[in-house]
Amino acid sequence: MKKTVIVCPCCGAEYLPQEIYIPSAFFGKASYIEKDEVTHQIVDVCGSDLDLEEKYTCDFCNTPFTVTAKISFNVKEDIKRNFDEDYVTRISKEKFLFEED
Repeated sequence: MKKTVIVCPCCGAEYLPQEIYIPSAFFGKASYIEKDEVTHQIVDVCGSDLDLEEKYTCDFCNTPFTVTAKISFNVKEDIKRNFDEDYVTRISKEKFLFEED
Protein backbone atom coordinates (compact mmCIF):
# COMPACT_ATOMS: atom_id res chain seq x y z
CA MET A 1 0.00 0.00 0.00
CA LYS A 2 1.44 3.35 -1.03
CA LYS A 3 1.29 5.85 1.79
CA THR A 4 1.38 9.63 1.67
CA VAL A 5 3.61 10.93 4.43
CA ILE A 6 4.47 14.30 5.92
CA VAL A 7 8.08 14.54 7.07
CA CYS A 8 9.37 16.72 9.91
CA PRO A 9 11.85 19.18 8.35
CA CYS A 10 14.21 18.86 11.33
CA CYS A 11 14.42 15.21 12.43
CA GLY A 12 12.73 13.39 9.54
CA ALA A 13 9.93 11.85 11.61
CA GLU A 14 7.07 10.70 9.40
CA TYR A 15 3.39 11.45 9.95
CA LEU A 16 0.29 10.40 8.07
CA PRO A 17 -1.93 13.31 7.02
CA GLN A 18 -4.65 11.97 9.36
CA GLU A 19 -2.30 12.59 12.29
CA ILE A 20 -2.00 16.29 11.49
CA TYR A 21 -5.15 17.38 9.63
CA ILE A 22 -8.67 17.32 11.03
CA PRO A 23 -10.92 16.09 8.15
CA SER A 24 -13.88 18.36 8.88
CA ALA A 25 -11.62 21.44 9.05
CA PHE A 26 -9.58 20.36 6.01
CA PHE A 27 -12.59 20.01 3.69
CA GLY A 28 -14.60 22.84 5.22
CA LYS A 29 -18.38 22.86 5.40
CA ALA A 30 -20.84 24.57 3.11
CA SER A 31 -24.10 25.33 4.88
CA TYR A 32 -25.72 26.89 1.80
CA ILE A 33 -24.93 26.56 -1.91
CA GLU A 34 -26.75 28.55 -4.61
CA LYS A 35 -26.38 27.51 -8.25
CA ASP A 36 -27.48 29.23 -11.44
CA GLU A 37 -30.56 27.48 -12.83
CA VAL A 38 -29.31 27.62 -16.43
CA THR A 39 -25.55 27.02 -16.23
CA HIS A 40 -25.61 25.09 -12.91
CA GLN A 41 -22.50 27.02 -11.82
CA ILE A 42 -22.06 28.08 -8.22
CA VAL A 43 -23.27 31.63 -7.58
CA ASP A 44 -22.98 31.89 -3.80
CA VAL A 45 -21.73 29.80 -0.88
CA CYS A 46 -22.09 30.26 2.86
CA GLY A 47 -19.75 28.35 5.12
CA SER A 48 -16.06 27.58 5.30
CA ASP A 49 -13.73 26.74 2.41
CA LEU A 50 -10.91 24.19 2.32
CA ASP A 51 -8.24 24.82 4.95
CA LEU A 52 -5.06 23.48 3.35
CA GLU A 53 -2.57 24.82 5.90
CA GLU A 54 -1.93 23.28 9.29
CA LYS A 55 0.59 24.04 12.02
CA TYR A 56 2.08 21.15 13.99
CA THR A 57 4.86 20.55 16.52
CA CYS A 58 6.93 17.41 16.03
CA ASP A 59 6.25 14.76 18.66
CA PHE A 60 9.93 13.75 18.74
CA CYS A 61 12.10 16.89 18.41
CA ASN A 62 9.53 19.57 19.36
CA THR A 63 10.17 21.54 16.16
CA PRO A 64 7.14 23.57 15.06
CA PHE A 65 6.39 23.36 11.32
CA THR A 66 3.69 24.30 8.85
CA VAL A 67 2.18 21.86 6.34
CA THR A 68 0.46 23.14 3.21
CA ALA A 69 -1.54 20.60 1.18
CA LYS A 70 -1.88 20.77 -2.58
CA ILE A 71 -4.92 18.89 -3.82
CA SER A 72 -6.37 18.47 -7.27
CA PHE A 73 -9.39 16.71 -8.65
CA ASN A 74 -9.32 14.74 -11.89
CA VAL A 75 -12.75 14.30 -13.44
CA LYS A 76 -13.76 12.03 -16.31
CA GLU A 77 -17.07 10.65 -17.49
CA ASP A 78 -17.90 7.11 -16.40
CA ILE A 79 -19.29 5.88 -19.71
CA LYS A 80 -20.06 2.41 -18.36
CA ARG A 81 -22.61 3.85 -15.91
CA ASN A 82 -24.03 6.64 -18.09
CA PHE A 83 -27.40 5.25 -19.17
CA ASP A 84 -28.50 8.54 -20.76
CA GLU A 85 -26.47 7.70 -23.87
CA ASP A 86 -27.45 5.04 -26.40
CA TYR A 87 -25.34 1.92 -26.38
CA VAL A 88 -25.22 -1.46 -28.08
CA THR A 89 -24.81 -4.87 -26.49
CA ARG A 90 -23.67 -7.54 -28.88
CA ILE A 91 -25.10 -11.00 -28.33
CA SER A 92 -23.69 -14.17 -29.81
CA LYS A 93 -24.87 -17.78 -29.58
CA GLU A 94 -21.61 -18.89 -27.97
CA LYS A 95 -22.45 -16.90 -24.85
CA PHE A 96 -25.74 -18.67 -24.16
CA LEU A 97 -26.24 -22.11 -22.68
CA PHE A 98 -28.93 -24.15 -24.36
CA GLU A 99 -30.55 -27.23 -22.91
CA GLU A 100 -30.43 -30.28 -25.11
CA ASP A 101 -33.56 -32.40 -25.67
